[in-house]
Amino acid sequence: PWPAVVGDRLRVQGNVVFDWMSAEGTIRLVNVAVGGSFRMNDASIDAPGRHEEPHYDRALHLDGSEISGDLQVARLQAQGQLRLADVRIGGNLRAREVGLHHRQRDVFSARRAMVSGNVEMNNAEIMGTVQFQGAQVGGSVDFSGASLTDYNPAAYSMGMRAATVGRDLVLAGSVSEEVDVDGTVERTRKPFVARGGLNLDGVQVARTLNLDGASLGDLKANVALDASDAMADEFRLTVGEQPQGRVILRRAQCGSLADNETLWAASGEVDVEDFRYDALDTPIDPTEDDAREEVRKRVNWLRKAMRGYRPGPYDQLAEVLRSSGNEEHAATVLMLKQRDRYEAMAD
Repeated sequence: PWPAVVGDRLRVQGNVVFDWMSAEGTIRLVNVAVGGSFRMNDASIDAPGRHEEPHYDRALHLDGSEISGDLQVARLQAQGQLRLADVRIGGNLRAREVGLHHRQRDVFSARRAMVSGNVEMNNAEIMGTVQFQGAQVGGSVDFSGASLTDYNPAAYSMGMRAATVGRDLVLAGSVSEEVDVDGTVERTRKPFVARGGLNLDGVQVARTLNLDGASLGDLKANVALDASDAMADEFRLTVGEQPQGRVILRRAQCGSLADNETLWAASGEVDVEDFRYDALDTPIDPTEDDAREEVRKRVNWLRKAMRGYRPGPYDQLAEVLRSSGNEEHAATVLMLKQRDRYEAMAD
């Protein structure tokens, strides 16, 4: 209950700088107006809170504030919640390589936040859940290499329901390079991890929704990915590990789809009812000798993932093949559709 700093309704024409600061208690700056940037790089905040309500567990509280420049909290180590509801940021939100700890509760909450630039949380170590519901980001949202663990079983590791992203939404692995003494360059890939799954219901992404190499869900999660009603120019769903839980793509739409067998092997059902995509990222070339096998393989992915017969996904795949001039293999898909229909009726 005892804040370290209180500056509600503060007005600053220049920058607010808390670099290298160490605080025990909340940094509370509600409804402030900052004409420049807000920086809290290489700082630490300890606001563990109480076990019973009221928790008094906010490490950084910026609700309703307006920051004309960047909000930078790179390498911040925080025990407690970072709360940025309804914040307006004229530049970028940079939180690279942070360590955020708020076990089984919301550790980063930026509901309805408006960021003109990018949101960068690369290689973050996050114990708790991240909330971006209804946020509007003019640039990209980049969580590449981030690890989201120790979530509340009643919530997702990350919630971005109805958020809008002006460029790319990157929830993928990151690559770092290290040079040995002999000059050899070693590249290390760190996956994006969301043990409690992702809620991307209704998210709108202008360019790419990227889950390349991601690890989603665990044995406690019912849903590894909920992207129902999501829209993007490109879906890159080439996950790195079998999703643990259901994958929901119901009514999602994209121009180009990149996927792999790992996605369709999710431990739960893959719901693709009314999932629309205009083209495959790697088209099936009808002139290739193994084209027919590629078509059959993709149909088998669908059939196993759906765990039951539904005609829509077959028709969608046939439509994509037909629109690329691949009439022969579109007919193959429709033939396999009838086969699976008869088998389902026989069961």
